[in-house]
Amino acid sequence: IDYAPGWPRIENVTADIRFSANRMEVRSSSASILGAQLARVQAVIPDLTHHYEQLQVTGEAEGPTAEFMRFIDASPVGAKIERFTEGMEAQGRGRLTLKLTLPLREMAKSRVAGSYQFIANRLRVDSDLPPLEQVEGRLDFTEASVQGQNIAAQLFGGPASIAVSTQGGAVAVKASGRASIDALRRTIQHPFVRGLSG
Repeated sequence: IDYAPGWPRIENVTADIRFSANRMEVRSSSASILGAQLARVQAVIPDLTHHYEQLQVTGEAEGPTAEFMRFIDASPVGAKIERFTEGMEAQGRGRLTLKLTLPLREMAKSRVAGSYQFIANRLRVDSDLPPLEQVEGRLDFTEASVQGQNIAAQLFGGPASIAVSTQGGAVAVKASGRASIDALRRTIQHPFVRGLSG
């Protein structure tokens, strides 16, 4: 299913189609996006006789976080956030939920909304920084943005809370928490840090 321009296709679909009066409903028992298995996929056109038909698709997936990063990179969101997720390294799994609203006569106006729940992940965002450990939290995305609040992780030997938002096409990341000076010293080679303890 090519559900929206530029988005990764839903493939290997096994489904039942039901027509009831003016309504069409598709329920899928199995499908995949970029190799990640989808579950509870439902596609509905509420009114086939309406002059502005809309296809509404919902689905869930559970799989490797690396596949979710591929999903963002391969979608229009990747270009709108300046390929922020490109090159990130991820270990661990999570849960994806996806909701699509597709006006069939004006597919360019398609809307995509989704979220990804990190489950005890390890993420390397930048080669110059240590990896984020034990990442837990939710990242929300649309066809134009990425956002996450109160994402918990271990960074520089201590707990951190991370916020992610899209601002003018760029991704802003804010982190706060507690750090171990020993862990900072292993990453930041500066005389000032060498003189600290605690």
